[in-house]
Amino acid sequence: MELISSKTLKYLQAKQKELDDFIHGQNKLQLEKTFYLRKIALLVEIGELANELKSFKYWKKELKSDSDKAKEELIDCLHFFLSLANSSEVNLVELASYPWSNSIGWHGAFEKNDYNKLLLLLFQKTNQIKKPRDKFKKEEKFYKIYYHWLQSFYKLCEKLQIEEKNLLEIYDKKNVINRQRQLEKY
Repeated sequence: MELISSKTLKYLQAKQKELDDFIHGQNKLQLEKTFYLRKIALLVEIGELANELKSFKYWKKELKSDSDKAKEELIDCLHFFLSLANSSEVNLVELASYPWSNSIGWHGAFEKNDYNKLLLLLFQKTNQIKKPRDKFKKEEKFYKIYYHWLQSFYKLCEKLQIEEKNLLEIYDKKNVINRQRQLEKY
């Protein structure tokens, strides 16, 4: 399944690199020194998405969530995921051409296609993201983590009815907000 075109993935990775460079420049930080901080930020954002969706709150009678807010939280997750992918020099467009990208095994995890399973997959795959030791000798499993994260993201987009155009609008809007926050010493 490809929710995001190659052109859009390239655009998103480039925009995220610009934002990361800007944020790190504003704060006089080195990008490689914040890798694990960005990973924690991604885990927190997934938690905020889960909290907004409310699907895990078995004790609540009313589980109505704000769809627009959930979409924003999912795009916040995308920001940090793109940041980590860029730091690891993972070309997301190339992932689709790997021989294992069409294997059925892992996609079986989507059979029930519910929010909770997808959220757990995002947590799991994010936790597996490691800072690459040798960028020229990455193993296949290194790439599979990013691929599976992206597939979980696509499924969540599908469930939240986010199409590519809408995804771009939300991403660009939040990108501008994030840049402005830095200028305002957020």
